[in-house]
Amino acid sequence: MDNEKTTPLENIKNAFDVVIKTYQNIEKLLSEMDAVGNKEGFLSLSPRFLRYKSENDTLAWLVSFFIKVYQHSSDPVHDQKNDVRNGPFYIVDVEFGDLTKNAAKYPDIVIAETG
Repeated sequence: MDNEKTTPLENIKNAFDVVIKTYQNIEKLLSEMDAVGNKEGFLSLSPRFLRYKSENDTLAWLVSFFIKVYQHSSDPVHDQKNDVRNGPFYIVDVEFGDLTKNAAKYPDIVIAETG
């Protein structure tokens, strides 16, 4: 067994490495969702994901909610807003849970459909 201790600086670097790798994997997931959605006739309403971000809330500095909104391409274009359609919204929310309570041991993926 290795008796070398990890320095605080190494611990911080290792923690950031894990976060960066996680974000890269989330990006792959969201890109794949867009590709599969496109094949199945769904349009992403934004090229990137939506997120909760706050300069005042230190926990919000770490992005832990990744939200994508889709609509079906066969729905008619809204007569007043060209970037949305007259039809339901399909929402996918990938979240790491309440980081303050360490509640979620695994990410949650929530899928919802509106009206």
